[in-house]
Amino acid sequence: MTESLAGTTEVCRFNLALPGTFTGLALVLSSIGVFAVTAFGVSQRAREFAIRAAVGAHPHQVVIEALRYSLVALLGGCALGLAASAPLMTTLRHFLYSVEPLDWTAYAGAAVFHFFGGAVALVSAARRAVRVNPARALRHD
Repeated sequence: MTESLAGTTEVCRFNLALPGTFTGLALVLSSIGVFAVTAFGVSQRAREFAIRAAVGAHPHQVVIEALRYSLVALLGGCALGLAASAPLMTTLRHFLYSVEPLDWTAYAGAAVFHFFGGAVALVSAARRAVRVNPARALRHD
């Protein structure tokens, strides 16, 4: 009986696993994109951080400034993504079977996942920007 049941549900399991796999892959790729854009934005301000360090700013202050500026952009991106996804999902309602188009737990999970990916990028890029030698960063341009 177990073999018969496994054979009949094999196609259903595959049909469920395939979109789940693509969804997970899309989530990981978009998180990598958020990480890359966030790290690039902070690295573009390396000269500014070098000037602050040369003037005498404490590294802690430089990290907080980098985080504050980029967190606003990160939170704005999460809010914009949530605001854009809700109307789009209602237009795709007829493609969803037994799933609510406004499933806020899924939206919140994706937003939190992307926010933490961006936060990790912010912290790593800010730490890297603080470790840059001010004379070398100013000489680069």
